[in-house]
Amino acid sequence: VTAEEAQAYANQGIPAIATTPSYKDGSGGTVSGHMAMIIPGSGEWSEDGKTFYPSSAQAGNLNFDDGTSTQTGFKGALENKQEIVYYVNEGSYEFIQP
Repeated sequence: VTAEEAQAYANQGIPAIATTPSYKDGSGGTVSGHMAMIIPGSGEWSEDGKTFYPSSAQAGNLNFDDGTSTQTGFKGALENKQEIVYYVNEGSYEFIQP
C-alpha cells in the first residue's frame, strides 16, 4: 500500500507496518533491515511536499511511540536511497486500547 493508505488504515485501528530490507551501505557493509508500526496520527510531508511519511512507533537504536514519522525512524535507510515499503493486515485484527 502507499504511505498515505498505511496512515489511513492505522487511523482506523487496522495494523500497518513500514519496512526496508537489509542493504549495503556506502562502505560495502551490510545494514540490517528495519520495521516500524504505523500508528494513528497525521504523519508529515517531506520539505519538498512530494513524499508522505506516516506516524510511527519503533524500538531499536532510536525508540519512540509518540507518532514520530517514518522520515525520522528510517533516516539511515533513506540516506542510503532505500525505499520504505508499507503493508497492511486487512484481516480481522484490530488495535484496541486497553
